[in-house]
Amino acid sequence: MLEQLKEKILIEFNWLDVHIDEKDEYLIIEEDYEMTEDEKNSDDCCDVARENGEMIVAMFPELEIVEYYCHRSKYAIVNLKLKI
Repeated sequence: MLEQLKEKILIEFNWLDVHIDEKDEYLIIEEDYEMTEDEKNSDDCCDVARENGEMIVAMFPELEIVEYYCHRSKYAIVNLKLKI
């Protein structure tokens, strides 16, 4: 099921990288992020990750957000899983 969702997400959101964490059964959604000189922390990056997750969940309601975060201020990442 995750593999099918991954393919659909890649079609709809082609600017995102999508990986599957087989162990924990998550979809890992990653977008490159470039922090500007004006930014002092990664709040904006986290907002991008959250917004990506919300967009995907709106289109694929069988998924839910597990967590979102910014990695090294270079990647906005959200983890999604199937709703139980």
